[in-house]
Amino acid sequence: MANRDIKVENILGTSSKAAVSSWDKLLEIQVELFLPFELNFFLSNTGWEKATSILDVGCGNGYYLSRLQNFFNDKHYTGIDISPELSDIALTRYTNKDILFEQADFLNYRPENKFDIIIMRLIVQHMSDFPQLLRQASSLLNANGRLIIIEPDLDGFINIPATPMFSSLLREYGIFTEKTQRNRAILSNINQSIEGILDWEITNQTIMAVPQTGPLNNTKFLEMYILWIDIIERSSVIRFPFSKTRQELDKWSKNASTYSQIGIQAIEMQNRARI
Repeated sequence: MANRDIKVENILGTSSKAAVSSWDKLLEIQVELFLPFELNFFLSNTGWEKATSILDVGCGNGYYLSRLQNFFNDKHYTGIDISPELSDIALTRYTNKDILFEQADFLNYRPENKFDIIIMRLIVQHMSDFPQLLRQASSLLNANGRLIIIEPDLDGFINIPATPMFSSLLREYGIFTEKTQRNRAILSNINQSIEGILDWEITNQTIMAVPQTGPLNNTKFLEMYILWIDIIERSSVIRFPFSKTRQELDKWSKNASTYSQIGIQAIEMQNRARI
């Protein structure tokens, strides 16, 4: 899900079969790798424990909500995504009565009922205008409602041995997001970013490291990296030697002493004016 910016739509676009396939696979891999760490955050969260109605913004193919429902089946879930193709996948694959999927743009979403918790997982970084995002979230939350943002911790990324081309690609993509004023840049200093915005405050913030030791060939870690490269290349938002980057990762992944780590941060926020 994203605002209607041409370049961002290219990155998140799912109008082609190749794009749908890449995103479908990437979303499932991200869940398989990150969910065990995210569950620890949810299990230690009293707000989550009491919540009964959950909205997942940018739910994609629905796999994340289907897995959450397996662990927390006392809640009712709604997932929205701007992509008609991914929304169709979610509606087709998952028919649990406690999960409702809709195609919708978050910023224009006007449901009949409000929610106890809104989850924005790996989507805030692709959007712009963080204050507008928080205003919309506030309008959709019940009193005492919480917003949970789950995003990469950019400082937590490590590849050993180093992968200079892949790291350079990450930097180039970061420059692109800054130029297009995406929220990705503010996530590294989220506390300062919310100062003075509608009385929002961070009530819980957890940083987790998701590690994998080598060799990494034939692993979900490597597949995730390659799928991300494919999506960026297909989007044409930046120019880069993508083929050489894949070759670097292929060689690197076969090293038995390879280590890779991705940082994930879970941020719970609440609007004091709604308490």
